[in-house]
This record gives sequence, structure tokens and C-alpha cells, in this order.
Amino acid sequence: MSVIGSLLRRIENHYGEKWIGKGESSLPYIEKMVNVALKRVVMITGELDPQLYEFTSLPQTIENGLKRGVEFGIVFHKDGANFQEAKQRFLFENKKIAALARSYPNLLHLYWRSKRPESHYLVVDSDALFLEESHKPYRPRRAIAKSHSIHLGKKLEERFDELKCRRDCQSLKVD
Repeated sequence: MSVIGSLLRRIENHYGEKWIGKGESSLPYIEKMVNVALKRVVMITGELDPQLYEFTSLPQTIENGLKRGVEFGIVFHKDGANFQEAKQRFLFENKKIAALARSYPNLLHLYWRSKRPESHYLVVDSDALFLEESHKPYRPRRAIAKSHSIHLGKKLEERFDELKCRRDCQSLKVD
């Protein structure tokens, strides 16, 4: 390992941060965070991209959390002229997440937002964070995974709770 690599590793360990580069998969970082969740995971995503939320091991990781009693809240956007069109698109594109919502209706809460959320993030138990830089749909982006951030984590959870109650955000129940 180079001197720079060693120094970056020390910084990551000391500050609990890991930068994820454009084009680097965010899946291992998200799964690691979800796997240690004890109470609550909140996510604000863009389109609930099937490449991540359908065709990887993430749905199984979420299900494992649900089986442990972890509550999940997800705000997302799907293009559609109205809520019903967006719901149909969700049911078609995100069959595994829809099945989990059916199986765990008291633990997995989905919210469709008519406007694409500008900030995308994940917060685990008010402490661990995964924050993406602003990006266009389905485009590579940088992100940061951070632990030991309870102050920022609580603020982002408050933002999530405010966002899900706005007029342009609706609870999506799966029958």
C-alpha cells in the first residue's frame, strides 16, 4: 500500500468516512450499513433504480433487516402523470420491494414524491449516513459513507419526516 493510501485509510478509520468515487458501486456500503441497523433506516432516493433495488442482493439485505424488526422508510420518485401511473410503474419495475412491502406493511413504508428529490441519502439509526452528490437520473455520482454522525443523522431524519408529510408526497401502499 502506498503512503497516500495508508494515510487515507487512517483518515477513514479516524473520522469514520469513506468516499465513493463516480462509477464505483454503492451497494457494498449501503448493504454494510443496513446490516448493522437496529431500529430505523430512512432513504431518500431518486427513481428507486431497479439496477440497485431489484437486480442486486439489496432486497434480500432489506428483508433481513425487516426480519430483525428494523423499520424502513423510503421516499422515491417515478415519472408518471399522476400517483396511480407512478404506482403501476413502481409495481412493474420494483417487484421485490413491492413484495417486501406486502409482507411487512408495518415495517416498510413507501412514499412517492411527484417531484424528484434533490438530495439522496440513507440514514441508519440516526448515526450512519450515506450521502450522494446531486446528480441526474441513472448517472454516476460520488458519495460518502460516514459513521458516528448522530447530529447530522438526526437532522436528515427530521428532513425525511418533513418530506414524507408534504403535499407532493403520498404514502404508497401495496395491496
